[in-house]
Amino acid sequence: MSGDNTIELSRRKVLGGLALIGAASATAGAGTIAALTDTENSNGNQIYAGRMDLRINGGDSSVTLLNTSNNPIVPGDSGFGCVTLKNSANSNVGGAVDVRITRVANKENGREEMEKEAGDTTGGNNGGELGEYLKVRMYFEDSSGNRTYLGDDQYRKASNRLQAGKTFQVHYPLDVSEEADFCLDWKLPASAPTTIQTDSVEVDFAFDMTQAVLGTAGTGFPSWTGDKEWDAKIRYGDGQDNGATGGAAEFAISSTQTGSHAWASGVAEPFSFSYDATAGTATIDVDGDTLTASVPAATTGRLGIIAKGANADVEVTGLELNGLSVAPGSVTSLSGSGNQHVALDGLDFSNGFELTGTVELTYSGSPSNEAGIQFDVQ
Repeated sequence: MSGDNTIELSRRKVLGGLALIGAASATAGAGTIAALTDTENSNGNQIYAGRMDLRINGGDSSVTLLNTSNNPIVPGDSGFGCVTLKNSANSNVGGAVDVRITRVANKENGREEMEKEAGDTTGGNNGGELGEYLKVRMYFEDSSGNRTYLGDDQYRKASNRLQAGKTFQVHYPLDVSEEADFCLDWKLPASAPTTIQTDSVEVDFAFDMTQAVLGTAGTGFPSWTGDKEWDAKIRYGDGQDNGATGGAAEFAISSTQTGSHAWASGVAEPFSFSYDATAGTATIDVDGDTLTASVPAATTGRLGIIAKGANADVEVTGLELNGLSVAPGSVTSLSGSGNQHVALDGLDFSNGFELTGTVELTYSGSPSNEAGIQFDVQ
């Protein structure tokens, strides 16, 4: 053949071309070789949310705590009414119970002649005078007779204690299958005036249970305090760092005592107490005043919150651990009554923790340097 399109092939060129094709084929073959494999299965994986089931007098329907309409009270009378709350066996976790007052009515129910003569000029659903003279107190009571009061154990005017929209953040602890009575005690002083005739006080309660970290309350220090790893303190102090002066600063973590906080009697202030397991540090914060210090590792999982009312009333409320309610959620030490505590056990400190709440110191004059909160950690 002749012309520009003639392709001249020599034996060397043909073999070279075949070699290139062979190399390309070998490369492609290397890319398709399969490795040995084996497959196992994990089937039927499911995640279920837990359940919380609070029962009142054994059921879920509204019940009446007390009703004296068939036996009206007179000055000098007293009495009480209770319902039983239970974290049923259907629940998977322990809970904290708070109490809300959803409705209050102080009814006049008409005015008798003697009421008018005594100067009663009001009427309607909120014109009754009974609430100004009726005294009440409320509490939870366990099977051993131990009581946790809403507010305090004193009888107070119903018009002050029973207010619609008020919430008592008691964080009363109820473990699975555990129950307690909620009671309202009342008394009408013999000195109550004639203007209370035919009046009535009506009140509705709601009980809210939320998942909680359950603890135990007690007097003094937790039983394991002697074996604690370290402690921290939020206290009245004297504004002096510990050391050569022997002072007592407002904040103390382990052997570090420094920082300052200006207390005001009767003012509830937010606080946080946190432990960073990775950094090996703990931090105290009271309304923006802070102290951070190095601490030993805490591995047992115990935390004690101790209220120390030394020449002051110390009230710690709204306790939460890592965002979950602590139950009991408050601890109070009145001046001269000794230390009171809430102890938490079986915790996991591997990722640290944060405890939050409010603290209130009430005093006249100068409290002891140690009045405040102590945290024991193990």
